Amino acid sequence: MDDMNTRITRAESEASLALIQELFCPPWEFLLAGSYRRGSPTSLNANLIALHPSHQNVTPPSYDGKVPERVGHNTVPFKRSSLSRVKDGILATQVIPSLVERGFISGTFTTGAYKWQGIARIPMKNPDGVWETLFARKEAIAEGRGCFRSVDISLVPMKSRGAALLALTGDQDFTHIMQEKAAKRGLLLNEFGLWRLLPEGEKLKRKDVQYGRWELVASETEEEIFDELQTPWVDPEKRNFSFLKTRSKKVTTN
Repeated sequence: MDDMNTRITRAESEASLALIQELFCPPWEFLLAGSYRRGSPTSLNANLIALHPSHQNVTPPSYDGKVPERVGHNTVPFKRSSLSRVKDGILATQVIPSLVERGFISGTFTTGAYKWQGIARIPMKNPDGVWETLFARKEAIAEGRGCFRSVDISLVPMKSRGAALLALTGDQDFTHIMQEKAAKRGLLLNEFGLWRLLPEGEKLKRKDVQYGRWELVASETEEEIFDELQTPWVDPEKRNFSFLKTRSKKVTTN
């Protein structure tokens, strides 16, 4: 078995996505995010987003009475979950079991209501461009043959598509900058959307989105989040702020 810490190439990520798209019929939708979407030639893992119209539940921020003035770096999008919801969620009951049964997933690290992390065997095609048979894929997993890579799958509410793309594309420094821009405007940005905390007695501006005392301001597209934050659009390939930060430090040191 290949070293599971080996970085995954763009071709391997694309092969994984292509197989999954063949295994799941519409209205299921799967997208690649992470450093792949930022144009990196390799990634630590294949970062996949799963969307389905039946998954509409947008989780509001936990209520502490205020929007944080400072934003931390270490939150993992969609990692939080309620144990009571894990075993009943469609990620755990439909997506992951299907990918195990169809010879893609070979091992699990963690499973939550919204995020699965584990190991998958990269699917292969024969010279005619046809996928290996199901039997061949499962036999290869059992015998440890092929390329095994780290994979993350995040189940995203349809309404949170844009916010999830923003959070899961990264990089961490770029996400942090966007969250700070939101905080300066009295808003909170997370993987589910851009939120406004309603003062006591204030009525919602949008009556169709109410979550306790939080109002969902923008979430469905990245563009509307950028617009709400009055921030010029940044292409995903230009969101490698960690690299720019490191390069800037080297220039300053020299």
